[in-house]
Order: sequence, then C-alpha cells, then structure tokens
Amino acid sequence: MKRILALSLLSLSLFTGIAGAEDAKALKWYEKVAMSGYVDTYYQINLNGISGSTAGRVFDNRQNEFSFSGAKVAISSMDEATKTGGQLDLLYGPVANAAVGNAVEQAFVTFPLGPIAVKLGKMVTHLGYEVIETPANLNYSRPLLFNQVPFYHVGVMANYSPLEGLGLMAGAMNSNSSEVANDEAKDIAAQITFSKISGLSLIGNYYLESNRAATVDAPFENTHYMELVGNYQALPELGVGLDYLYKSTIASTDKDADGNLLGSTSSPKSQGYALYANYATPLSGFSIVPRFEQWYSPDAYAIAFDYTLTLKYAMGAYTHFLEVRSDVAYPGYFTPKGGETELQSNQLTLTYGATYSF
Repeated sequence: MKRILALSLLSLSLFTGIAGAEDAKALKWYEKVAMSGYVDTYYQINLNGISGSTAGRVFDNRQNEFSFSGAKVAISSMDEATKTGGQLDLLYGPVANAAVGNAVEQAFVTFPLGPIAVKLGKMVTHLGYEVIETPANLNYSRPLLFNQVPFYHVGVMANYSPLEGLGLMAGAMNSNSSEVANDEAKDIAAQITFSKISGLSLIGNYYLESNRAATVDAPFENTHYMELVGNYQALPELGVGLDYLYKSTIASTDKDADGNLLGSTSSPKSQGYALYANYATPLSGFSIVPRFEQWYSPDAYAIAFDYTLTLKYAMGAYTHFLEVRSDVAYPGYFTPKGGETELQSNQLTLTYGATYSF
C-alpha cells in the first residue's frame, strides 16, 4: 500500500512538473515584459538672491520657479530559458536633454556566452556613485563628481563572476556620452566588484576615453578615469559611502621624440571625493542624508566644495526631499548679485523635490 501511494505521489509530481513547464512555455510575450518608471518635480530657491540658472548643477538648475525635472518609463524582458533579453529606457524632460540628448536613455540587448553575460547597445555608464534617476539616489541634487564622468556609452560590456561575491566587467565603447564614434579608436572600460564581506561592497572602475581627429597622423588625447566606490552598513539604521575619482589627460603632443612627457603642466590632472551617510530615523520612511565632497584641479588652480543636507521622507511610491546645499569654489565661479560684476565664491540653495515611482 505504501509503495502504491509513493508511486501515485511520484506520478502526480511528474505530471505537475510537466504541466508547469508547459505553462511556462505558454507564456505570452507581454507576460514576460516588466515596466517601471518615475516622475520628478522640484522647486528651488537660490538664497544668493539672483535669477537665472543655478551654476554648477546638472539637473536641478532652475531657481525660484516650479520645475519639471523629468519622467522615465523602463521596459525590459528576459527569457529565462535562453537567458536572452532586452531593455528600453525612455527619458523625457530637461534631464533627458542634459544627460542623453534624446528620449532614449538606454536601449540594449543581453545574451550569454557560456558563463559570460553580454550587454550590447546604448547603456548608462558604470562610473559614479550616483545615477541619472533621482529615486535611486540618496540626495536630491547630483554631486560635483557626477558631472566629471560620462553619462552613457554605446558599445559592448561583458560581465563574469568567477566566485561568489566577485564580479568582473570589461567593455569597449564608441565615445564618451555620444551615440557616434569620434574616431576609430574605441574607449575601454573595466570594473571589479567585491561584496564577500557582510555589509560591505567595493567597486573599482576604470575608463579610457580616446580622442583623435579624422586624419591618420593627427594628435590624439587620452583621458584616464580611475574610481573607487564603497558602501558599508555600519549599523542597521546607518550606512556610509565613499566615491573617489582621479582623472588624468595625456596628449601625443605632450611628449618629445623619445615618448617622454614634456612637463607636468602638459598632463592635466584632477581628483575629488564624496562622503555620504544615510541615517534611517525611528520615524518610518524618514531619513537624514548628509553629503560632503571636494573637487580639485591643480593645473587650473581651482578647488570646489559641496556641503549638502537632505531630509528624505518616503510614503509608498512617493518620496519627498527637502535639501539645503552650499557650494564653495575658488576662484569665484557663481553668478554675482545684481549690480555686482565679480563672480561669487559661495552659492546657497534650498530645494523641495518630489518623485513618484511605479
């Protein structure tokens, strides 16, 4: 009797498995499609008492007026059997004009080559701590470092994970934030990620930006980007983050006949870092997010600081931001007050932003 019962259960499980497989095969195309997006609006007050655009900002650069930052719809599909898929991200508004130049933020296909996952098409950059999409960031405004790296690439990326907690990426792209190639020399990208230690994640990024004129013997100029991004969950309610970026540009005209650099002034260098903290208060959905960063260009004798404090309140799909930010730059960089001509070294803004995600 036990044997008959066991055989009956086995038959039932096999039948269920076959039926499940048939159901999976019978999925319609639209049942494999996922959709998400967001809407982003803000109102900013420039406490310097000036009008016009806010200097040094990437997206939140309209002051003393109600502003629509952008809206996004992302559509993706993945076939689990073949591990092939694609993604289309449509972006609209000032954020699209500033970041990607048109309505298509990303449009790529993915497919496997053995253990390697390949991504081919237009995709956002792997560089940076913060991203284009406001809801995915800790603060409302983007940092100084955000404007120092590419926004997107058109090319190919290959991802491989040799061990649990370790990821490798290599890629080749046309140009920095351009859908067409500047020349035949491709840009090169690389990344290594480490997340083996509980609460800690580290990312090492490299990017080589190649520029050459159309003629074969024309001078070239290469910019090297090296970046370290880290996150650590120090306490259940407290997380900290770090972004360090170093850039160096070398042109063929900077070298003598033997290939030696002519001088330090011929090789512009700049570097900066940003420090983050995210404290989740006892009030559900309410967090306090300070940010401090510095950007230094010794060859231009320029240095800039950003002091930001963001109060963030999430209510389901809605997120509210109240942010005060002080930017400091030497020499003076910011628009002077009415009647004055000398550029100011300080800029103070207060911003309320609201996003709805779906």
